[in-house]
Amino acid sequence: METLSYSYMKKRKADSDEPIVKKARQLPVGNQLPLPRLFQYTEKQQLVSLLLQCVEKHPDLGRDIREKLPVPSLETCIGTMQKLSETLHSSFPYGGDKRGEYAFNRIREKYMAVLHALNDLVPCYLPPHSTCFEYNFAFLDAATNVVHQLPEFHNPNHNVYKSQAYYELTGAWLVVLKQLEERPILPLLPIEELEEHNQKSHNRLQEAVVYLKELRENEPILRDRNAAIQQLQAPQNHLHYYGATNGMNVGNESGIGWLNTHQYI
Repeated sequence: METLSYSYMKKRKADSDEPIVKKARQLPVGNQLPLPRLFQYTEKQQLVSLLLQCVEKHPDLGRDIREKLPVPSLETCIGTMQKLSETLHSSFPYGGDKRGEYAFNRIREKYMAVLHALNDLVPCYLPPHSTCFEYNFAFLDAATNVVHQLPEFHNPNHNVYKSQAYYELTGAWLVVLKQLEERPILPLLPIEELEEHNQKSHNRLQEAVVYLKELRENEPILRDRNAAIQQLQAPQNHLHYYGATNGMNVGNESGIGWLNTHQYI
């Protein structure tokens, strides 16, 4: 066995006696909040405003968001309108003339919020975007009740908004009722409901009532016509029929535009 030399052992000892070099501590560096945490501490209205600004600057982002966000339910949309209506009525000043100028100025912002909600939501329940008559009818029924509850004022200029809302709702009712012409069998027509709405609106929905009554009178003609249409949908014509109607834009991104409903009648 080879013995270690004295000089080698002395070198090993010298090496082991060298001081230990400590690594420098890495100190933390200040940084901004992570984006998810920043969202958590931001007010909802600020987030909405920021998101809308980003969408306006980057339109493609808006399309991506629309594809991923869930569509609000019928109950949610109706609840939104009703809540805004309740907020409007709770904004009136205590005492005083609730039809006067002071009252209107106090509730003007809440009043316009109801109208803006109607303007945004009504097109979502009109064809071709929404083809379910039952859903469309349920929403318009609730929306019309909200308009009934809009306050009126001594100054006729302030009542123009409510009159215009009835005018636009009449067009929306006509568009939705026109869906019934395409049905093989007409359902129970909501004549009583619409007549009640017309009475509350002081006959400002008369055009829709007249149309619905004419639809009832023409029901036999519509039934025969729709039976003929069903024959076109027989198996041998199935592919051709759906190829001809596939152009309907069910997911219309921009919506019909509530203020332009009459052009679809």
